Amino acid sequence: MRLDPAQLRNPDTDLRYALPKALEHWSGGAVRSDGYDYDGPDGTAAMLIYVRVDDVDTGLAFVTKFLRDQRVMGNDLQSVTVRAVAE
Repeated sequence: MRLDPAQLRNPDTDLRYALPKALEHWSGGAVRSDGYDYDGPDGTAAMLIYVRVDDVDTGLAFVTKFLRDQRVMGNDLQSVTVRAVAE
């Protein structure tokens, strides 16, 4: 997931922990945290949050619904860009 701080009401860096934790709880463990990174060199860079799933289609459905229906730290997450990669 790519979170652009300019599109978030509360672009707190704690989202890197809060979002995957909330998503894991909401999905009953089907979606699990797999780390984070930043897309750029400075504090205005987008945050990249990685998750791991056992089934890409099911996981993508969980993530898409969660981002559409839930808020984390006051943020509407519908603008989050999601990219699914199967290993």
